[in-house]
Amino acid sequence: MKALAIDRNREDLNILCSVLLAYGFSVDKASDSHEAIALASQNIYDLAIADMNMETLDLRAFYVNLIARSPALAGRVILMAETLEQSSENFILETTCPLVRKPFMAIEFLKVVDGIVA
Repeated sequence: MKALAIDRNREDLNILCSVLLAYGFSVDKASDSHEAIALASQNIYDLAIADMNMETLDLRAFYVNLIARSPALAGRVILMAETLEQSSENFILETTCPLVRKPFMAIEFLKVVDGIVA
């Protein structure tokens, strides 16, 4: 299985990738939304995990572009955040993307992963 992990915080990205690698995924990393969209255009992923605090694109624009380039990811995106604004909560409800709060416990995160890829 192959995952795309997106987070602007390098430490969080490395932790996320370590958990996924230990769980048997191969993982591509992206530190911003443009890099993630480029990777999704060139690769096939079973799962994408994205920090909700994007600097280069807002969350909605990122999601629309990601799914446009990799339609197979529809329903296979996990969002991560420390805090949520009302617009983010509405977006989660609209897309039904699962949310994992940071900092996360690996076992809880992997339950969400299993719910998507199982």
